[in-house]
Amino acid sequence: MFGKKKDLDIKIYASYHRPSKLIKTDVVVPVHAGRDFALNFGTLSKKDMSWMLKNTVGDNTGDNISIYNPNFCELTTIYWAAKNSDADYIGHFHYRRILDILQKGYDYNEDIYNVDFNDFSYKKLAPVLSNYDAILSMEYKCDVSVYEHYKKSHKISDLETVLDVIRQYYPDYVQDAEEYLANNMSMFCNVFILKRNYFQDYCTWLFDIFEKAAPNIVISEDSYQSRVYGFLAERLYNIFIRHVIRTETDFKFLRVNQIHLVDDKYKLSIFGLNFTISNSKLINITKLK
Repeated sequence: MFGKKKDLDIKIYASYHRPSKLIKTDVVVPVHAGRDFALNFGTLSKKDMSWMLKNTVGDNTGDNISIYNPNFCELTTIYWAAKNSDADYIGHFHYRRILDILQKGYDYNEDIYNVDFNDFSYKKLAPVLSNYDAILSMEYKCDVSVYEHYKKSHKISDLETVLDVIRQYYPDYVQDAEEYLANNMSMFCNVFILKRNYFQDYCTWLFDIFEKAAPNIVISEDSYQSRVYGFLAERLYNIFIRHVIRTETDFKFLRVNQIHLVDDKYKLSIFGLNFTISNSKLINITKLK
C-alpha cells in the first residue's frame, strides 16, 4: 500500500589525473579530473590515457569546467558531480586519499598492504551513512594559525580576495571564517561525503564565491601555485562546514587514509603524520547551540 522504501542512492566520486590503484565499486565512481585538458594538451602518454579512458568516466560531459583543471584540481570533479549527479549522498575521494568510513581502527604508525577496497560497497556503507548528514575528515593541527599557514604556503592576497567576497555577499559566514582562520585546526584534502542538500549548498556557495573573486585573482605561472582554486577550496570548505555545524546538524569526523605505491605494491597509511591529529578517536559532533 505504501510502497517499498527507497534505497539510498550513494555516489562517491574519486578524482584521478593519472593511472593508480583503481577504486571502483557499486558506490565509488573513478573520475578523470581534467579530461578535456588532458585531451587538448596531451598531458598523458598514450598508454596512460588508454588506462584512464578504460577505467574512469570523464568530468567533461554535461555542464563542466574540465578544461580548467590545472587551476581547479579536483574541483573539476566536484563541480561535475554537482551539475550531473542526483544521488542522495555525494562524496569525493582522491585516487590516493580516502576516508576510513568503516572505522578499521588502523594504528597511526601502521601500514596496511592488500587493502580490500570492495569494503566501499553499498551494503557496507549505507548503514553508516543513514545515520549521518555528512562524513568528513578529522581536523589536523598546524604549527601556526590557518591564516598564517596559508600565507606561508601560498599567495595570501588570494585568500583575502575570497574573504572580501564573503564579507560582501555572505555576511552570515564572516564569524565562521574569522574563527576558523584564527585557530590552528583544519581539515585538508577536499574529501567528504555529504547528504545531497548540503553538497549542493556547498557547491553553489563555493563556485559563486570563485566567480565573484576571479577578476581579482591572478593565476601564477608556477605550476604548483597555479592550483590556486583547489588550495582556496580546502579553506572555504572548512568555513562552510563550520557554519553548518554551528547552525544546523550532526556530522561525523574520520581520519583520511593515503594510498602510496611502494615496491610495486599499494600501501595504505594515515594522511597527516606531519600534523598533530586532533583526536585519536572518531568524533560525533552534536548540534552546537
